[in-house]
Amino acid sequence: MHTRHFSKSEAIRTGWNILKANFGFVITVGLTAIIINLLPTLVQKQLAGSRPFLSFIVAFSSIVLQTVTSIGIATISLKLVDTGNADFSDLVEGIGLFFRAIVASIAYALIVIVGCVLLIVPGVIWALKYQFYLYAIVDRDMGALEALSFSGSITRGSKANLFLFWIVLAGFNLLGLCALGIGLFVTIPVSGLATARVYRKLAAVRETGHGSATMDTKPATADPAISDGAGI
Repeated sequence: MHTRHFSKSEAIRTGWNILKANFGFVITVGLTAIIINLLPTLVQKQLAGSRPFLSFIVAFSSIVLQTVTSIGIATISLKLVDTGNADFSDLVEGIGLFFRAIVASIAYALIVIVGCVLLIVPGVIWALKYQFYLYAIVDRDMGALEALSFSGSITRGSKANLFLFWIVLAGFNLLGLCALGIGLFVTIPVSGLATARVYRKLAAVRETGHGSATMDTKPATADPAISDGAGI
């Protein structure tokens, strides 16, 4: 079994370069997604006590909107990583993938919860293993279980590096939070783009069958070279 390496520093650098080149677009997409997801939640809270049925309908619509925008953000992230270009309409064009995404999300949550019940560590391992399911649905038009299986296959041999990547991103976003929270407008998009870059790297490794691989698609705004080392 090959150990699949990726550079954490290269992934973050790629995310930063893409954000710099598309700052207005990325921030607009992010703020739009926040508003779309926040409004139903605020309405639902207002209706919770007086109109429970209507509150339930609004809560369900909130789940739909959150899932659709998550699909859209994954789509936009992959397009920016691949070509440096994406359209605002990509944010909602993934509505046809809703049922697959929601089934996969529920399955992923259940897997992680069961793992956490089993003394936490299995939950962390399974969270790392299956984390790329949404990218697989968007990128390869896979079904829910197929996407989870694909994520499991591309993360094989990389879980330790992925765990370190999570820690790096957590620290990176903590710095953004410390900067009066304004820094999160930079650190969150960079983290998302960096994660999409890592998905591309690991998927490419799986296709070639080697422990490292050259990307077939290269972001227009980022350094195309990928280190075989762990980075950072």
